[in-house]
Amino acid sequence: MLLSNRAHSILRRWFKWVIPFIVGITIPRASFSQKNISQLIASLETTHDTNKAEIYYNIYTYYKFYQPDSAYYFLIDGVRKFSANGNMAGVATLTQLLGALDASHGNLVLAKKRELEALDLFAKLKKMRGVGLAYNTLGTIEGRKGNWDSAGFYFIKAQKIFQDIQYDEGLANTYTNLGLLYANSGKADKALVYYNKLVDLAIRDSTNIRPLCDAYHNIAIAYGRHGDLDSAVYY
Repeated sequence: MLLSNRAHSILRRWFKWVIPFIVGITIPRASFSQKNISQLIASLETTHDTNKAEIYYNIYTYYKFYQPDSAYYFLIDGVRKFSANGNMAGVATLTQLLGALDASHGNLVLAKKRELEALDLFAKLKKMRGVGLAYNTLGTIEGRKGNWDSAGFYFIKAQKIFQDIQYDEGLANTYTNLGLLYANSGKADKALVYYNKLVDLAIRDSTNIRPLCDAYHNIAIAYGRHGDLDSAVYY
């Protein structure tokens, strides 16, 4: 499809200002009603300690966007209780989520401190998925500071771990972050390499079209920044 000169002009201005970058959290999303969240909070008192990390995560998921103070409250509460009980896997998991939450709200110094703490704990526990998640968020933190080389270093380490443990969801997130990293640093060709890897990965899961849509959206932005507006509109 060929665009008019006016359309080209409008799109060029739009692509100039679109600067996407995401926090590197790769854990399944969930949606809860107010009734559900009340039940989840109540279940913290009855659930065995080893299963509470998932409940804290679900509470965090519910609150993180529209009531982040509550998300902070429950994550910090969980870290305190897990520390008291010696559940260091729980401490690592919630500390990593705290770092991601800090990063999403621009608290990059504290975010990095927490992610490094989580990384150290995950490494000692040999929890490689957690190590990959921490590397992914560290890459996002460095990317938001404009430290492209450091961001790439962390994303590549996360990519290798997720490939080794065959964790496709984490790998998809890392491909997205690497694509955004290169797109934001003016390397559209490299961005497209990772976005196409993301497309190949997303096609495997026919039950969830969202990752494929996100991949096509990012490919469109990369082509737009590269000046190929007709390809951008196609995607």
